[in-house]
Amino acid sequence: MAKQPHRDKQAGAANAAHIAAYSQRILTLRRVLPIAAFLLLMLLVLAANPDLARAPQPNKLTSDDNDRLVIDRPVFQGRLPDGRRYELAALQGGQKINGDVSLSAARLAVAASQAHPSLSFSADKGLYRLSDDGMASLSGNVVVQTGDGRRISTAHLDMDMERASWQAPKGATMRAPSGDVTAQLIEADEAQGLYRFHNLKMRLHGRAKDAPQISPQISPSPSAPSAERFTTDASAPIDLEAGLMVWQRGADRARFSAGARIAQGPLTLSAARIDIVLADDGTAQSLAADGQVILRSTNDAGREMRRAEADNALMDLTANTLVLRGDVTVVQPALTKDAQDRRVSGGQLTLDLVSGQARLTGGGDKPRARIELR
Repeated sequence: MAKQPHRDKQAGAANAAHIAAYSQRILTLRRVLPIAAFLLLMLLVLAANPDLARAPQPNKLTSDDNDRLVIDRPVFQGRLPDGRRYELAALQGGQKINGDVSLSAARLAVAASQAHPSLSFSADKGLYRLSDDGMASLSGNVVVQTGDGRRISTAHLDMDMERASWQAPKGATMRAPSGDVTAQLIEADEAQGLYRFHNLKMRLHGRAKDAPQISPQISPSPSAPSAERFTTDASAPIDLEAGLMVWQRGADRARFSAGARIAQGPLTLSAARIDIVLADDGTAQSLAADGQVILRSTNDAGREMRRAEADNALMDLTANTLVLRGDVTVVQPALTKDAQDRRVSGGQLTLDLVSGQARLTGGGDKPRARIELR
């Protein structure tokens, strides 16, 4: 009977150890179960939405909540109002709930006709709005290539297939045989072949470096003794800028207006309207100005050294001459405050752009010779 207390102590110790082990297991389960439940929940979400676990593929569209169908190499075909066929294709498309199709690596080709050259459009992305009567948009490295040698680059382009028109609202650049144009907005009506460039700058393509500069070697005649001299630089590039340029495809000229201005080195000419006259190959042949023509010649410091005003003017880019006609007035600003400006009037001023030498002929009462601009 003396050993019973000892046995009771051993049993109590065993029970205490068992209770401690059980408590430890409960504590571990409390930590592990929430993690296991979270992982199970994630597996259920991924099973219900497999796109969440799919890595995006390069050069292809990633679906969004509005896409209900993915289409490989979709193609849409139709005709413009003038009957020309077009084909819009892409590497991949995603059709949305409303029927519109988002495009990856989009390409649009418009066939040529007797009156219009072919057209091709390319872009990284596009959207063809079937729900909006054939409206489409292109974005990302958009390039427009025409069959007559013009290339337009822009970041975004909106198209109306029903009206055969498009616009680049975020600005664009155009490379053409006549020169390079940068504009804040381009609007094109392909049905009429009419292009409008807003707030533009244009640099004319110069002649080949080995082409000789032709100088007419103007000299005063006995009947017209008035000789003037302007600061010129015939080797400098010719830049044009204006608020608007309108070009009719197939016409031999494009018109600049709303602040039209020509600049070549120290020489600038502004007018109400300036037409660029094109040769058969599309290169610039001459520049015709009409309405409030003002010609300025400046020195190296930018000071105006001579000014001429006239009704109209013609710059011959081949002969390197600039002819002003109609009530021509040449003004030499006074060099000091006390002196007066020197003014000479005539009917025509012919300027040699190579030497800067000019000849003023005729009187202000002579009949005006006008340049007809259409």
